[in-house]
Amino acid sequence: MILEQGEIFTYDVHMSDSEFEWVSKKDKANAKKHVVSFSEAKTAFFDETAMVIHDP
Repeated sequence: MILEQGEIFTYDVHMSDSEFEWVSKKDKANAKKHVVSFSEAKTAFFDETAMVIHDP
């Protein structure tokens, strides 16, 4: 599907059954580089008010 500029496409995503796992060393490196841990980043997947914007 190709969206024209300004068009909005909505859909539901249910992440409640998802599980996340990561390597501790990589988590520490990511936190140092991006100032966010994997445990904090995963909260974005459970944000019921999140908005996904098409970015071609």
